[in-house]
Amino acid sequence: MPRQVKPTANGVIAEIADLLALLRRHQDGIFLYRGEDAASYPLRPKLGRQVPKEFDWSDIEETLIDAFKRRGAPYLTSRPRSELQWLTLAQHHGLATRLLDWTQNPLVALFFAVATADATSDCVLYALRTDEMLYVDDSESPFALGKVVLHEPSHVSPRVTAQRGVFSIHPDPTVAYKSKFLERWVVKRESVVQLLVDVETLGITYEAMFPGLDSVARQANADSLGI
Repeated sequence: MPRQVKPTANGVIAEIADLLALLRRHQDGIFLYRGEDAASYPLRPKLGRQVPKEFDWSDIEETLIDAFKRRGAPYLTSRPRSELQWLTLAQHHGLATRLLDWTQNPLVALFFAVATADATSDCVLYALRTDEMLYVDDSESPFALGKVVLHEPSHVSPRVTAQRGVFSIHPDPTVAYKSKFLERWVVKRESVVQLLVDVETLGITYEAMFPGLDSVARQANADSLGI
């Protein structure tokens, strides 16, 4: 497991050229990327961010997953075959889990950093070198891991495919993830609007990231009405 150290700002992105320059420094490694719309957010899974400190997060996790399985079953065309498949499906649909979403495409990460930003605070792009990290398959229990590992789902949906998605699985989602293999690139707030225009020009749009009629309508509203 990577040695835990405090991540610092390893670069600043004010335009696409800055991102390209940072990527050129990493041509000798394999990286995953994650965008956050506020640089102050700790790098923690949604479950760890949402559960109050006085509650047992593992009990709440069990309740959430049981509810998702029970109430989601009527809507499934095929049933997940393992706990990890259930967890990735739940994460995919917005359930608070111990997973973090990453992408193999840095432009996708930049899109998610700036698409919902309010331009009043800096955003952040994380770059995680994964050469020495362990990947697990669908048969692995996500609840019995002693370190942060990675998982590329085999039952890919159009959305995961479009986003080139990979998940990290965290043994304790309340602990902010830190690693010597993690870089933190700050996206300047004054550049957010232009960067969104730029990544959409390069084909990274809401419609492309979330294939389906809902995103088609949303993108049409944005293109024609600015909403």
